[in-house]
Amino acid sequence: PLSAFIEAKGNEGSGAGGSQEATCTVERPRAFQNLASGEGHFHVECYGADGKLKWVEDAKNQIKDVGAKLQLDTLFSGAAQVATWFIGLITAGGSIQTAADTMSSHAGWTENVSYDEATRVAWVEGAAAGSSGVISKTSSSTSDFTISASVTIDGIFLTSDSAKSGTAGTLWSTAPFATQQVLVDNDVLKVTYTYTFTVTGT
Repeated sequence: PLSAFIEAKGNEGSGAGGSQEATCTVERPRAFQNLASGEGHFHVECYGADGKLKWVEDAKNQIKDVGAKLQLDTLFSGAAQVATWFIGLITAGGSIQTAADTMSSHAGWTENVSYDEATRVAWVEGAAAGSSGVISKTSSSTSDFTISASVTIDGIFLTSDSAKSGTAGTLWSTAPFATQQVLVDNDVLKVTYTYTFTVTGT
């Protein structure tokens, strides 16, 4: 509803020619806005065979169209939940950040499977935690890759399918590294993934 305040002011002047004016102030209630956004990022540490830290990457991810649709369908339409998500490695030949990418179609990059583990490495996540409109879900332990050859890695991804080089499942997100990283046999990547959901009201 609108509220109005009307004030009349008189100005007698001389004789019968006095004047009167009115001002009207209209107050509109301020609309309440509730804004929500989600952001994920990967923290990646590379250790050499001697156990010494070689480099660190912190990479923000792009959530794919198919990932966002799955999130909404699971929350609001009863779609089947993904029990376990898996992390994979990327070697890029083009853009990693294309929202329309899927596991079966991602022309800008290829999966790098040069590591000892038999499958993509599971993301082992803890329970959601937080307060005051900032809620996060993060790794309860690192997802570790033991590199098996000399390779270059440009980024990382999260998917619902465990099979190396598999084209099934849902691609949740990809994240490009700031720098192309060179790895050698027996390097170990330790990966943490965190997804943060932020709600603000004004």
